[in-house]
Amino acid sequence: MAEYGVAVAAARVEIISYLQTAIDERESLFPKPEINMAGKYEELIKSRSALEVEDIFVSDLANSRYQDADSGRTSQGVHRTDFAVFNKAKNIAAEYSSTGEQKALLLSIVIALGRMLKAYKNRTPIMLLDEVVAHLDEGRRTELFDEIKSLNCQTFLSGTENNFFEPLNAKHFLIE
Repeated sequence: MAEYGVAVAAARVEIISYLQTAIDERESLFPKPEINMAGKYEELIKSRSALEVEDIFVSDLANSRYQDADSGRTSQGVHRTDFAVFNKAKNIAAEYSSTGEQKALLLSIVIALGRMLKAYKNRTPIMLLDEVVAHLDEGRRTELFDEIKSLNCQTFLSGTENNFFEPLNAKHFLIE
């Protein structure tokens, strides 16, 4: 369990590093979140060898065995890790941002993932963004559309307000 758990933690740290680079490198008015995996083993893997972290993990599991048996759940492990997003522009955790700001931060991450796939895997993503513009003001929508265009990939957007999508000058379909 410790071996696979540490492998998961190490993979998370690596992918978050690539994703953060994709966020930081782009020139855009769209928000640039700071992302991190907030977990004990992800933090340890940044400064220690995988074998050391495995030993710590094994020790943690052994030390919590009886408590976990009593509670019926495992209190130690990579399943306890959270995905943490920080709104750099507002200097606050994303969870304290407005709904629109949270949506913009999430879209920033999704778009960065598309950039990362193109850069590291030479794959062009197909984006499906469902009802993402509802909480964005006109300026943020324009920034989002610019980001989507810069990805140069096939993108499907859904929404209930047709006028939100007019700046795209794209094909649209009415589904009843």
